[in-house]
Amino acid sequence: MIQFLISALFAFNAQASDLIQNSTMDLRHQKLIIQSLQQSCGYFKDIVEIKTTVTKQQVDQGITDYFFNSIFHFTVRVDNGVFDQYKAQIQSSYHSSYDHQSGQWGLYSVGLVNCILI
Repeated sequence: MIQFLISALFAFNAQASDLIQNSTMDLRHQKLIIQSLQQSCGYFKDIVEIKTTVTKQQVDQGITDYFFNSIFHFTVRVDNGVFDQYKAQIQSSYHSSYDHQSGQWGLYSVGLVNCILI
């Protein structure tokens, strides 16, 4: 029984840390991106991060904000056995401030979601 719980815990951690394939983004950032994509593009599967460029902005006395411009590829099920491939461009940001909702330092936001059928 204990072995089952341990293996289930490891499986859950592996899935939670790999929400977006090929991504090195923070887990909170990945969850916010997935939520924004679902609102704009519908429900999907097999999301892969293709490219991300990061722009660093020095705000004041050691406070740094980061702006992300990312490209993702994912699949949307249209009908039984029919799938569409999409590419999405997302502009998001990380601000050096306290996130009251998560109780952690750093606030993520998504500004632009552009879904393109390929």
